[in-house]
Amino acid sequence: TSGFSRFLVTSIVRDGLQEGPDISLYRRLVSFFPSCEFIAAGGITVFDDLKKLDSQGCWGAILGKCLYEKTISPEEIRKVL
Repeated sequence: TSGFSRFLVTSIVRDGLQEGPDISLYRRLVSFFPSCEFIAAGGITVFDDLKKLDSQGCWGAILGKCLYEKTISPEEIRKVL
């Protein structure tokens, strides 16, 4: 198989706002492209957001402002790695 199978997708509408990720965006992407792996970015604020993304089939997540603002702690992340 050739081509790409893993994609970083940033919800630019949510990026930096800390209002939660665009769950419906990632649900649709995983549904339309089940053989692809998606890394979610934009809006992730609390640890529960990571659980929601995982439940929708996201492969990973980019954590930025939530770490800077300390709304998700490194300890929480270590528990699931």
